[in-house]
Amino acid sequence: MSITKTTLGIQLILITPTIVTDLLMRSIIVFLLLALLGLQYKLWLGDGSVLQWLHLENKLAAEEQENKNLAARNRAVESDVLELKSGEQALEEQARYELGMVKDGEVYYQCAE
Repeated sequence: MSITKTTLGIQLILITPTIVTDLLMRSIIVFLLLALLGLQYKLWLGDGSVLQWLHLENKLAAEEQENKNLAARNRAVESDVLELKSGEQALEEQARYELGMVKDGEVYYQCAE
């Protein structure tokens, strides 16, 4: 509260310590609220925000799934390569299936359905 005094027709406003304390507290509260708003903006919308983090989490999950699929395909191809290296039977089967090759003296019949 302020105390007013009238001296020779001039009104004087005396500032008491409680007014100074109130103004100081209000300015501190305003500053803290502005700082909180700034930090909340950075947290939710700024660079490195929660939204970007969630987007990167989803992207990481998709990449990990793709890596699993590619690893399974690599294992299948590797087993085919090892099979082809191991014996003639696998090589012969591959040649017959993919290239349509036949041995000498064999007759190839193709049935149309």
